[in-house]
Amino acid sequence: DNSGYSIARGVSRDGSVVAGVAYNDNGDNRAIVWSGSNWGTKTDLGTLRTGNFGTSGAANISNDGSVVVGSSDWDGGPTNHATVWSGSGWATKTDLGTLKSDNSGNSKAYSISRDGSVVAGDAESDNSRIRATVWSGSNWSTKTDLGTLKTDNSGVSWANAVSADGKFAVGRAINDNGNLRAVVWNLRSFNIRPA
Repeated sequence: DNSGYSIARGVSRDGSVVAGVAYNDNGDNRAIVWSGSNWGTKTDLGTLRTGNFGTSGAANISNDGSVVVGSSDWDGGPTNHATVWSGSGWATKTDLGTLKSDNSGNSKAYSISRDGSVVAGDAESDNSRIRATVWSGSNWSTKTDLGTLKTDNSGVSWANAVSADGKFAVGRAINDNGNLRAVVWNLRSFNIRPA
């Protein structure tokens, strides 16, 4: 009946494809893409769970509208995992996992480079700390912990956005005084993008 809640969070360069979150008939938040004439085609991107149950949310979209990033329920929950939806009708779901050795815990993707090859967000590490994370490489399988502003690299951090060319990420990280500070990470120093 088109009632309920929705948020648009990302748009393709030409404005033809919009990604975000909307309630479904079960009252669950779901990642959604609006496309087609007057954005009238609504595509529920689903979740990582077997049977496609649960909640998900889209946070951003590549320039050409072909790759969507966000987070989703997964079978090992109750946490969410950073997710990429790609392929025809965004039907290919890629679980980006976490920084934990057993891939459990929580992660979220917030931003994507122009060409869709670099995804930025945060992920839980083995010591259960949230860390700014970039996923890159084949099927976004290379996970890079961006670290913090602390001398010993301990603590927490978040990556909220990645530049269009995938060479820089921005967010916030804890420093030696225990304060959160705005930070820019030069991803070229992590060999994520060539100089």
